[in-house]
Order: sequence, then structure tokens, then C-alpha cells
Amino acid sequence: MPLQAKSGTRIDVLAKPYILIPDYTFTIGMYSQPTEQGVIGEVIGSDWVGMKQQEIGQAQGWAYPADRTLILWEAYLHDWCRADDPRSDETLKTLWTGFEGFLLKHLSEHQIRRLRVQLGSRCTRKTKKHGLSSWKGWATVASMRRRSAKN
Repeated sequence: MPLQAKSGTRIDVLAKPYILIPDYTFTIGMYSQPTEQGVIGEVIGSDWVGMKQQEIGQAQGWAYPADRTLILWEAYLHDWCRADDPRSDETLKTLWTGFEGFLLKHLSEHQIRRLRVQLGSRCTRKTKKHGLSSWKGWATVASMRRRSAKN
């Protein structure tokens, strides 16, 4: 995408989306000899430590304040939490729209007027093949942003 400004600042944003999972510790009492069934010990204590972050993907975008342009480069999920068909993957849709909203909110001082999506190298082939235009929810959010930016 050609930029109009010949020079200026680029703001890079890298996001690492995560879910919270329980964090437990267990205390195991070891037997001096395995039992006949091969058991070598037993749980003698457990404790819930709290919650920990489990990374589920990555998202990346850039803003060019001089051109009032925002580029959404990629937003992808790791293999273990990604659906086979990106068009029906609600988590992936939420990641894209959430990242877009985050960038627009936090870069509002730059009065972004143009929004562009370019699928980065790490987005899956399926995502590229099906394209984001098939995601009616995402396309609607992007279109609304573009329409409101024109007004």
C-alpha cells in the first residue's frame, strides 16, 4: 500500500493474546518401593496458586500517523486453539476485531482515517485462501470504521 507522506513515524504494535488457566501445585509422596501395580507414590497435597497466562496467538499492526493510516498485518491463533475453517472460527474473529478496536482506541490521537488489512506471512494458508472479506462480522466492523472516518 503506497503511503502519501515521504517521511514520518511508524508505530509498531505487537500483541500476544492469551487465556487464563488455573495454576496448581501438587506434592507427591514417594514410596520406598513401587507397589505390585507399579505405583511409585501418591498425591499428599495440592494447592491452587492462582491463574497463569497461556498464549494463544499473536497479532501485529502498524500506524502511520502522517498518513492517518492503520495497517492490520496479522492476527493468528496457534495450531492447538485454531479451528479448521477460519470463516467459522469465533476466537479468530474475536482476535481480529478486538485487535482492530484496541489499535483504533489507543491510536485515536492520530485520527486514523484509512484502515488496511494485509495478511502477514504467518497467517494460515486457509485464512489467506478464504480471505477476511468472507467474515461478515469483521468486514462490517471495518466498513463502519471507514464510513465513520469519512464523516
